[in-house]
Amino acid sequence: MKQLLIARHGYAESGSDDKQRPLSTRGLKTVPLMGEFLCRQNLNVEAIICSPAVRTLSTAHLLSQKLGLPTELISECASLYHATVDDLLTIIQQLNEEWSTVLFVGHNPSVTHTTNYLLTNPVHHFSPGSVAALEFTTTDRWFEINAHSGQLKFFASPNHFEK
Repeated sequence: MKQLLIARHGYAESGSDDKQRPLSTRGLKTVPLMGEFLCRQNLNVEAIICSPAVRTLSTAHLLSQKLGLPTELISECASLYHATVDDLLTIIQQLNEEWSTVLFVGHNPSVTHTTNYLLTNPVHHFSPGSVAALEFTTTDRWFEINAHSGQLKFFASPNHFEK
């Protein structure tokens, strides 16, 4: 079985240089809360793949800290920035077959569209810092993952954790 976690970066500051936008105060507060939630799910994340944008890298680093993972497991993937569903599907299908659980950190609309492409029942909106966990129980190979082949294990939004 393969598990794919698809996360949207945390809340970010406004700015004209989109790739350089950092996490906002709210993002810096809610991403660690999401990381704590993910830690309680007893996931065995073997790789984190993120866009090179500052806010996605920061999100990936904060999540890896809460999951107790070394930063060496974080890989930047330039094609995750402005990715289409086809771009993400190609990346998924080319993942290392030794990995069972991978966390993607990306941007809307691609995280929502890709999640909905992989599921039979859609997830309607990924607010910043949200994550969907998808299970692929009918295959042990990333390259076999395709449309509607996943099942939603859980969907969580920072709105569930903010105090």
